[in-house]
Amino acid sequence: MTIQPKFRVVLFWDLDMDVFLTSKIVTGAVELAKRGAIALETRIGVTREETKRPEGCAFVWLKVDRLLDHRQLNIALDLHDLSTLFYEQALHECDVYLKKSFYPPDTRRFGGERADKIIPFGFNFACSTGSSKRAVNGWLMRLYSRMALRSPRQAVLHMRRKLPEYRTFLDGPTMRDFEQSPDVPVKQRVVFQTRVWSKEEVGPDDHEVVNSLRVGIIRELQRALGDQFIGGLVPTEYARQHYPDVLASNPARRQLFIRWSKRNLVGVYVRGLNYSYGFRFAEHLAASQCVVAHPHGFRNPAPVPPQEGVHYLPFTTQEECVARCRQLFDDSDLAARMREANWRYYRQEVEPARHVWNCLERAFAHADDSD
Repeated sequence: MTIQPKFRVVLFWDLDMDVFLTSKIVTGAVELAKRGAIALETRIGVTREETKRPEGCAFVWLKVDRLLDHRQLNIALDLHDLSTLFYEQALHECDVYLKKSFYPPDTRRFGGERADKIIPFGFNFACSTGSSKRAVNGWLMRLYSRMALRSPRQAVLHMRRKLPEYRTFLDGPTMRDFEQSPDVPVKQRVVFQTRVWSKEEVGPDDHEVVNSLRVGIIRELQRALGDQFIGGLVPTEYARQHYPDVLASNPARRQLFIRWSKRNLVGVYVRGLNYSYGFRFAEHLAASQCVVAHPHGFRNPAPVPPQEGVHYLPFTTQEECVARCRQLFDDSDLAARMREANWRYYRQEVEPARHVWNCLERAFAHADDSD
């Protein structure tokens, strides 16, 4: 039986975008098109001026036609960490604006008279499939070939500047690396591998608050759990200089780290910079791991919020973090239920194709309700 698509989606993509941060949307759209759920068109260009995409690097612009009644919407998907930042041109021109760092007080304050367009996006993480990698690689080859015809030097300089970002995506993990069903055996260990930041790297956030929480948790987990804890700080130059006692020695390459990390029962989750969602929560869900989480990691409400006691156990102190991890070690029924719940939540809310589909459905429902 032929599946009839529900939406016709035009995805705008150019070299001014952040390929890594926007990869989940591209991956989800490509996979929906493969399944016949959407009819996908791409409008690619060297610059956003060429594609007519609104200004901004960490968001995706979609023009969507609901084929049943041919209602058309301009949809902005804002993946920036700051809850206080809105892409003004996109917010002005869109019909619905889905924001990852959706914090209602900041939405009302900074969204102004257009705040009623803004709804939560949910959890982002950088990911890919073979199909989305081939699509992006093809777009890059076409665009850099065109650029080279006009100015070979400009093409080389631009490619050199963006190459680390492209490599992180094209050589990075695919969904097969992230995903693991709850019936796969895991080791009774806790994993927490994270980063620390200098003052200049965190924007308006307080780097000392961010770093002290992470380092304190690592030190207490090392002390209390011994070999049942693995992880530490990603060994950046800043981490080596300031926290040499808690450096991680586990795989640094992202694909290898993801495969290694998901073998463990419990993942610890803390907030990202500026109270944004960190990638790690979505990655723990994809691996159907249990989660022990600091509540600041859920300051920004998701469309369907994870539930305390179902999808994670909360902690506010280092000692509580250890106690929650031991609780999951000691209560195999609780751990099994949480792994099942997190796998369901991932499949319903976080998996790229399902998430993009949910965004389309929620955008049209919001627009319909606003009429």
